[in-house]
Amino acid sequence: MASDKCCDPPYGDVFLKQSLDANEKTQLLNAKWESVHHYGIPSKYVGGKFRKIQFRWFVDNTWLHYSTSKQGVYCAPCFLFSGKDENSKQKSLAAVPLVDPSNIGKTIQAHAVSNLHRESCEAAHNFISVMTGDKKDIVCSLSSAHEQTVEKNRKILVDIVDSLILCGRQNIAIRRHQDDRSNFAAIHQLQAKDNTVLRDHLEHDNPRTKYTSPEIQNELISICGEIISKTIVEACNAAPFFGFIADEATDAATMEQMAIVLRYYDCAPSRVCEDFLCYANCSATTGEALANAFLQNLETAGVNLQKMRGQGYDGAANMAGQYRGVQACIRQIFPKALYTHCKAHSLNLAIVHASKEPLARNMMGTVQEIAFLFDYSAKRLFQFQASLAENDHERVEMEKRKKLQTLCETRWAARADALYTFKTAYGTVVKSLERLSENNDTKAGAYRAAITQFSFIITLVAIEHVLSGSVQLSKLLQSTTCDLVQAATEAEVVKTQVEK
Repeated sequence: MASDKCCDPPYGDVFLKQSLDANEKTQLLNAKWESVHHYGIPSKYVGGKFRKIQFRWFVDNTWLHYSTSKQGVYCAPCFLFSGKDENSKQKSLAAVPLVDPSNIGKTIQAHAVSNLHRESCEAAHNFISVMTGDKKDIVCSLSSAHEQTVEKNRKILVDIVDSLILCGRQNIAIRRHQDDRSNFAAIHQLQAKDNTVLRDHLEHDNPRTKYTSPEIQNELISICGEIISKTIVEACNAAPFFGFIADEATDAATMEQMAIVLRYYDCAPSRVCEDFLCYANCSATTGEALANAFLQNLETAGVNLQKMRGQGYDGAANMAGQYRGVQACIRQIFPKALYTHCKAHSLNLAIVHASKEPLARNMMGTVQEIAFLFDYSAKRLFQFQASLAENDHERVEMEKRKKLQTLCETRWAARADALYTFKTAYGTVVKSLERLSENNDTKAGAYRAAITQFSFIITLVAIEHVLSGSVQLSKLLQSTTCDLVQAATEAEVVKTQVEK
């Protein structure tokens, strides 16, 4: 062996170590023995001749390495990645070095084209790529695949949530008796036309993991509600003070609930906000029970009750009672929370009481019955529309309305529009009832006689004039941005108009 150490193999002797770390493996695979021609490889006496490992074998096959301790050659990729099974038929050059120089050339050629060698070289190439950063290792690859799956599922979930939000904003039903024909499913099918990820999910994914079942829909709606409520509460708590508004709301199942609304000043957009927070289920309707339910719901939502400076309800005894009403119970705990009777409700009550006068009550009852008469009969409605088509002036004044409007049962100020429509189409109504009575419609004849009386006509004109003046005031009192000065000014205008 040559004594010049600079000509030694540029890698360690792997057979002198029990294991190699990643850096040593990288060095072994990348090393090239440039000075192999100057290294004195010892000869061996085999078959009556001295035989020696040829230098050109290392030059032609860069994967071929030399072990000084074993005085033999081996394949570096196979040694590292073939599993080193010494019982394998291909153990030479892989698990153990080849020390017999005889026929070594043919052995190297056969090894170079073997499946074991090709697979080991591919594994070695992948290892080098990972170490140099050109490829990710298996852990990173699995993590990357997981991230892609998560990102895909998130995009699908976003589309599903968007569909639910759209149904909510448009106030349309999410489900029908058949889920595949629901609005929710129809929106999904429309989205899937231009969304290959969503289309593949809906068509091929496991039905159990589609996230479209009614249970998942309800859960997503609840999560959206919690996020919205949290945002409202955070904005409310950031304000210096807030007001609390509540009113009764009966659902389709005739279950009584109390709607809870927060009124506060949002500094970010510089505006007054009135946001619905939640419904409070009430086991009893006494002032104490309602007050406890309100405070419990507000506290559960995270509202800072110490900032409460106002409370607004209607004038019912259990809400506005001086001693045992909701407002009194809350003021015992939060004295600064002043009670204000809803002024829009007060205006509505004033109109209701004023309309109890017999002439006004009879006129409105007649108008309502005639509106129902034309609304619930196709024959009578056709006659009304035919008569309206003959009167160009009234048709223009009706502003594209094709029939009479019924009176609102709760908001009496809103009746002004229905009374205006009836007054504008008065001539058409009389002519329609007259023609119907000529065709033996007894109800039409009776109603025609009622609305042609002077008392009915003067009451219709007077009440419509009074209510039309209160419409703007009613809208202003319900506006979020209304303040005391605006309300008082508009109220004076309406008062002056009524007095005149």
